[in-house]
Amino acid sequence: SLDNRPFSIVSFKSTADCITADFDPSAEATKFVLQPKVDQEKLQKNLKGRVNIELTHPEGNMVSILFDVLPQYTVSPPLIIIFDAQPETPTVREIKVLNNYRKDFEIESLASKSGLVGVKLVEQQKISNGYVLNVEITPPAANDEKIRFSDTFMLNLKGGAKLSVTCNGYFAKKKPSLPAQ
Repeated sequence: SLDNRPFSIVSFKSTADCITADFDPSAEATKFVLQPKVDQEKLQKNLKGRVNIELTHPEGNMVSILFDVLPQYTVSPPLIIIFDAQPETPTVREIKVLNNYRKDFEIESLASKSGLVGVKLVEQQKISNGYVLNVEITPPAANDEKIRFSDTFMLNLKGGAKLSVTCNGYFAKKKPSLPAQ
C-alpha cells in the first residue's frame, strides 16, 4: 500500500486458471507477498493472458498483470511450401524442433494427419535443446484438375506432446504439348 492503508486480497484469478496463488481473504496488511503456482499444462494452452488480483483498498480495487510466455517447443519452419512438386516424387526438407526451456526430449514418431501426403523421418540429428530433422515428403498422385495439395504432419514426442507442421504444395504446371509437324 503506497498510502500505508491496510487492505485485503479478495480474489486471485488468471486466464484459464493457469496461475494460482494461496492467500487468506480475512488477512489485512499494507503489504502482501504472493507465491504464484503455474499449471504448465494449462499454461501451454494459454500462452498469453492476465492475472487479476481483487483488493479491498479504497484507492484501487484491482491489480492486473499481463503475461506472455514462450511455448515449450518451437518448430521451424511451422509451414512447409513445396513448389513445382511432382506427383508421388519425394522431396526432403529440414525441420528444427527446439525446447525453449532447455529440457531434453525425444521424438517418438512423425505421421501425416490425413494420410494424403506421405511423410517419413529419414534422419534426426541431436543439437543443443532439440533436433534437426530431415523429412521426406511425398506428394499424392495428381490428375489434370489437381494443382495443389495440403496436409498437416504431427511430430509425436515421448511423454505425449504433439507438434504440428503444415505442408502446402503446388504441382508443377504441365507444359502444353506442341502440335506434330
